[in-house]
Parts: sequence; structure tokens; C-alpha cells
Amino acid sequence: MPTYLPSFNDAITQSQLVQGFAIHAAGLAISKDPSLTPALALVDDESVTRVLEAGLYAVSIVEVAICDMDGNVILAADRSTRACPSGRPVSELSSASVFTLLRGTIPSAMTDYVSSEPLTVGASRVGSVRVRLSRILLKQAVSQALKESIITSILQIVIVTIVAAVASLVVFRREHKTPYRLRT
Repeated sequence: MPTYLPSFNDAITQSQLVQGFAIHAAGLAISKDPSLTPALALVDDESVTRVLEAGLYAVSIVEVAICDMDGNVILAADRSTRACPSGRPVSELSSASVFTLLRGTIPSAMTDYVSSEPLTVGASRVGSVRVRLSRILLKQAVSQALKESIITSILQIVIVTIVAAVASLVVFRREHKTPYRLRT
């Protein structure tokens, strides 16, 4: 049975979906009892915990946590997590040059990539929802996309070359029906 390998866009979409659900659940938990601090409201609400745990079922997500402004974990999908997911921002992958990707330096199998969305209450930011993506799956997804792009580019070059050759034969073909006559 073939295994599902998410594309780069799938991984980003999954992380954004999980972050959106977590932000929504956190907002509801905080608004239930305004007398509690946001951190206490989040820890006391079971629905926020369930949303974070559900995020781990996405193929490309390894870790999900809600962190405060100082980078401390308020609540994580894995209760044993003490440090906020950290790493390079996922946006680096979309802004990397083709030559960097060809060299294989991004994404590295040794680098964690994190997607982070701010968690706000009213007009003030109280923390962020951070999602760490699987570096192995990201590397495979980017490599696959790069391979497909290279194959497409090579096919385009071959097709353009063939069309140009045929066009030049048609345009520059000499008609030998009437010989060139010298005037006397």
C-alpha cells in the first residue's frame, strides 16, 4: 500500500488549519472567564488541549504548542513538552533560491521548520501558536516538487528547440522551381 507524502503546500495548509483551530479554541477558552489570566484559562480548558492533540494527526506536523510572549510553553499537545517549538520559519523555504534548493542546503534534514501565528486577546498579543513540521517530510516534499519542476523545464526546452527547428526549415526553405537567371 503506497504511503501518503504531503506536498509542500499540503504541509503549510495543515499547519495553518491546526493554528486556526487552536486560535479559535483559545479565544473561546479565554472569553469564558475573563477574570482568569489567558494562560490559566488555556490550561483549564480541555477543548484547547484536544485541538492541539488533534493537530498531531496531520501527517506533516510533529509538535503543536501555545507559547507566551517569553517563549515559554503555556499548553502543548504533548504535556511533557517544556520548550516551545523553535526552528527556522517555513517562509524561508518559499523564498529560497533554486540554486540553494539544488545544493540541498534547504531544507536540511537537520533543520526544524516552524510555523507561528500570533495569539491575541482583544488588541493585545498574549502569545503564539507554534507548529513544528516534520523536517524529513518537508525535505521529501520540496525535493519532489523540485524534481517535477526540473523535468518540466527540460521538456519545455526540448519542445521549444523542436518547434524552432521545424519553423526554421519552413521559413528558410528554398524553392527551386524557378532558377536564377542572369541578365544579358
